[in-house]
Amino acid sequence: ERNARGIDELAARSAGDLQRAEGLRAQNEALGRRQALYAPEVGRVEDINWEPDKALSWAAGQVGQGVASMADPVAAATALGGVGRLAGMLPGAAGRIGGAVGKLVAPAAAFGINQRQMAGEFANNAMQDKELMARTSPQDLYDTANLVGVAGGAMDTVIPGIIGRQVLGAGLRAGIKGMGPAAKTVLGMVGEGGTELTQGEIGRYALGQLNPNRDVSEDSSNRLNEALGGAVGGGPLIAAGAYADAGYRRM
Repeated sequence: ERNARGIDELAARSAGDLQRAEGLRAQNEALGRRQALYAPEVGRVEDINWEPDKALSWAAGQVGQGVASMADPVAAATALGGVGRLAGMLPGAAGRIGGAVGKLVAPAAAFGINQRQMAGEFANNAMQDKELMARTSPQDLYDTANLVGVAGGAMDTVIPGIIGRQVLGAGLRAGIKGMGPAAKTVLGMVGEGGTELTQGEIGRYALGQLNPNRDVSEDSSNRLNEALGGAVGGGPLIAAGAYADAGYRRM
């Protein structure tokens, strides 16, 4: 929700609608205060200090965030992919067209959701940098946020799309088809961790282009948390897809 408010605020500022922008800012800040009330006790890897209870708290927080961010794209890919499969069962040209449309619409819907999430995340990060805001026009910032969203959203569409296909019994048929579900889960978690890290790098690069003097003191910590948090956070849904696919293969 906060990401949606962030990109909507930038859209309003770029359109000159300052009243709406300030209203969205107030809503965003209220959401941030509400989220802080339910934030996990341990939010960063460095705070675990090799204590099992803290490790569990951190992992639970990452899983919650991962499921929340992947749920909508996975649902879209699964539902629309299922519609495409049903349409593909129609006889003749109608079936071929329906199946092809389903294959295109499912990833496009997931991409749209992911693009908006990533653009909003970048917007919220950028608006915390007062120097960046002072030297960047609202339109330029809005355009940059959307470009970052396109790059990050495209990457974030891959794994949810794979999960959606697996849930429908159409997992990858090449390369990893001989792997068991546990190995696929681990591979998917590594991929998700790499995706999160790469998305973070894209955002940091864009922020640096807008403000070469930005504070980089937290970058190393953010990289570590993005990679590990992405891997752990995506684990449950990735495992669900891998085991669902394995079940279909046995049928």
